[in-house]
Order: sequence, then C-alpha cells, then structure tokens
Amino acid sequence: AEKARQIVKHNHLSDRINVVRGKAEGLDLKDKVDIIISEWMGYGMLFECMLDTVITARDKFLKPGGTIVPNRTSMFLSAVSNTEAYDKRFYYWNDVYGFNMSSVIPDLF
Repeated sequence: AEKARQIVKHNHLSDRINVVRGKAEGLDLKDKVDIIISEWMGYGMLFECMLDTVITARDKFLKPGGTIVPNRTSMFLSAVSNTEAYDKRFYYWNDVYGFNMSSVIPDLF
C-alpha cells in the first residue's frame, strides 16, 4: 500500500485517490468506492486465493457500476505424461528396502 500511495502522490492524484490497506472484513469505510484493486488470485489461481475476500469487499464497498481490477483471469491446462516420474512415485512402494508397501499406493491419488 505504501508504494501505491507514493505512486498516487508522484502523479498528483492524491485529491482523487485514497489508498486503503487492510482486510475487507475488518475495514470500515464511510463511503463506497469506484474501484477495488487487489492481488486476489494467488499463484496459479489456486493457492492463497482471496476470492471470497474480494467478493466481501465488492458487496460492502463497491459503488454500483464500479469495477474490480483485475476482474478476470484465464487458466490453461495441458495433459503431460512423464512415465519415469510416475513409476518412481508409485512403483517405489512395491519394494521399499525389501518391504512390500503397495497398500499405500491408493492413498497417493
């Protein structure tokens, strides 16, 4: 938030932009806002996802017609096969230092 405040100040926008740092659930703003800027996706859009917090912020603070940035994302998946890595991970359990521990294989999925 501090870098954002500096950018706002350096661009002479302090009279129009107010930077607020905090969790949406704990903020108490007197006015609704035009825009919410948040890094809410986490890495890979799956881990550390803050979507529920952004939805809370939207519902509590965003003016009608306001926007959230970023407001969309795309995820691309591709099937890949690595037989050597697969065998190393799963067939390893058939002979672990002479012990058959294959019963743990179903739990790996």
